[in-house]
Amino acid sequence: MQNLEKLNYQEIAFKFWNKIEENSTLIKVQTTQENIGLKTQLLKILQQPLLELDYLLDEREAVIEVVIDAIKELNLTSYDFYDEFINQHHEKQIEKLRKLGKSINIDRFLHDLKKYSTNLAKAMSMNEMTQVQFQQQGLLYKEEKEKEKWLNDFFNDDDQFGSYRKDIRSCSLVQSNGANFQFTYKSIQEFLIAADLYEVLVISKDFDIQILNTIIEILSKENNQDQDCLQFLEKIDVKYSQTFNQIENISLFEKLKQFDMFKKTINLITRLIETIKQHDINSVNYSTEIYAETRQYFIKKISQEVRISEFLKFLVHLTKIDNLFIISGSNAINILVEMQVDLTNQNFENIRISNTSLFGGNFSKCKLSRQF
Repeated sequence: MQNLEKLNYQEIAFKFWNKIEENSTLIKVQTTQENIGLKTQLLKILQQPLLELDYLLDEREAVIEVVIDAIKELNLTSYDFYDEFINQHHEKQIEKLRKLGKSINIDRFLHDLKKYSTNLAKAMSMNEMTQVQFQQQGLLYKEEKEKEKWLNDFFNDDDQFGSYRKDIRSCSLVQSNGANFQFTYKSIQEFLIAADLYEVLVISKDFDIQILNTIIEILSKENNQDQDCLQFLEKIDVKYSQTFNQIENISLFEKLKQFDMFKKTINLITRLIETIKQHDINSVNYSTEIYAETRQYFIKKISQEVRISEFLKFLVHLTKIDNLFIISGSNAINILVEMQVDLTNQNFENIRISNTSLFGGNFSKCKLSRQF
């Protein structure tokens, strides 16, 4: 290993990725104080600038094995590894553009780069594609098929944002071969969708589980199954206070404190519900086979996040009163089942789910809806 400084580490990174792909290995990554330093070092090694050295093959292979063994020993997940890998790739590509004299607002460019990558991944998966074809059209005469117009948002270099879009694409993990475009690895396309889901739901890590359960109890008593859940949440503090004021074994100060916490949590939940209402989790069926690996990346990330799991249960219960959240509720219960979360002894009466897989779920001693 005395010649490590001579190795082509970027090549090693992609060889490592290839090995993961070939073996369908799911790296487990858990970011803890103990391993964060080593994790950073590994990722820096894997993303060193490209060196024009094509020898020491045996030692490159040895490094790959060392990295794989180290990641297994650290019990790291694929989600965090991919996340860091992609972030570092983006940063290095942006730096290359700046060295070429490009004037770049890094924060804005990085925001657009992440959105470009995520939106392309979602669009390709929605169209059940891992590779797309796009032929640049003439400026005066265009022959576009209606179903292919969405490709312009990602590959048309001739409109007013064409040059900027081309720079964005050059920094992404999208590769081209003539008119064919695809992500460097299919797993990146799948991961980006999982990361988008997590980015939306991560706010629920701050929710109080007891308050979530209280809301579920209140909405489970509702007779009106055709409500706007946002209006329901807006008025729920009145119903909560009526029940809460009947409790006699706590002081007025403690009641006010808990009621204030309840209202703050309701505000946070309301903002997240508003986001979910407009998000793909409430319009795309993520239980299908094409999203199988995406679900696994997402599940690995939230497997230890009890509050996110509890919020997913809350989404399922929300379908009891608002049918606009049937898709998100169906996605939520599918993820919970695949996570093997304990769903026994739940009151699922009157929930509404549709077009999803519950294979392997244990609903022992649950109150179940006729539509379940």
